Amino acid sequence: YDAIGNPTSYLGKTLTWTMGRQMESLSDASNSIQYTYNENGIRTKKTVNGTTTTYHLVGDVVTMEQTGSQTPIYYAYDGSGNLFLINYGGQNYFYVRNAQNDIIGMVDTSGNWVVEYQYDAWGKLLGTSGTLANTLGQANPYRYRGYRHDAETGLYYLNSRYYDPQVGRFVNADDIYSVEVEQGNLVQYNLFTYCLNNPINMSDDSGYCAANIIGGVIGGVAGAALGYLLAKYLGLSGWKKWALITAATVGGAVLGAFLGPYIAQLSRLAGTAIKAGFQPTISILKTASQAAFKAAKGVNKFSVSAKHLLGAGGRFAKFTTTSQSIIRGLIKTALTSSAAKFYSNGKDGSFYVLYSFGKAIGTKGEQTLKIVFDTAGKIWTAFPVK
Repeated sequence: YDAIGNPTSYLGKTLTWTMGRQMESLSDASNSIQYTYNENGIRTKKTVNGTTTTYHLVGDVVTMEQTGSQTPIYYAYDGSGNLFLINYGGQNYFYVRNAQNDIIGMVDTSGNWVVEYQYDAWGKLLGTSGTLANTLGQANPYRYRGYRHDAETGLYYLNSRYYDPQVGRFVNADDIYSVEVEQGNLVQYNLFTYCLNNPINMSDDSGYCAANIIGGVIGGVAGAALGYLLAKYLGLSGWKKWALITAATVGGAVLGAFLGPYIAQLSRLAGTAIKAGFQPTISILKTASQAAFKAAKGVNKFSVSAKHLLGAGGRFAKFTTTSQSIIRGLIKTALTSSAAKFYSNGKDGSFYVLYSFGKAIGTKGEQTLKIVFDTAGKIWTAFPVK
């Protein structure tokens, strides 16, 4: 390992790293691979044995990729940013997912299955079948949980880190500071752990945090409304309905964390499953949760003004650190923690979150971070408050 915990030798492979935790190269007996990233840490190129694949990005999603002189592959996303179509060889194919968001296959425009994938619980590919298994099935990189799969290494690229399904862990460690802040200690979970060792119920699109944590954020926003929605969805009435609503109000974050992957689908039922008084809350709930997820994924695009960093002089210093990376870690933690509290900002469709770290993060002893962001997931500002 190097000084910050990145492995330089891993299961017969030699690795090099750049910009802290970005894998720069990987080599073994069969391959020599180099990786290139943009200013936000998202991969833009991959060169395997001299042949380069270039990724065209819109934000942090790939809309087109081309390997060498081969025909480009195009991707399409819906209004919520979910990948639903691949254009391969000039033909359109639609992704089919299961309840856990695994891509289990593809169908053509006539609805015929042309590729099917099988995985174990940790994402190891068990088999590929179908009439296009050896062409489209191999060329398509999006697989388990919708992650991007690198066929030459067997690793999944999760934007900030690489995940190895063969051993069920990340190749390199998470940031120590952010884990210590979120968990309260450094030993609750190993820094290499994937989805807190719970791959059945969790996913991790960014390499930073499990998806159920987003569910926890949602639960903390409006537990009562969520409880009412679930009671209707489950067909409960009488004391059972009100018991669930009460439990959700008291323990909304816990309920949300448990149901994290399904909240988006359930919230679409708001129009028929919730009384009029709850509808505005659910609308805000859904929008805030989606915006928070986008903001957490794009946290590297945000920087605090230099005058607010420790040692800047004058009365404007706000944070107890000079590191933009540490501040981004604080922001990411606040946006994805089940203990965070979300509020409407009252204008321009924006929101703010308050999260207490239980320790001083501000120059005046403040322990709480306030983050303001919009519906597109753009972070407007972040600063410590009392």
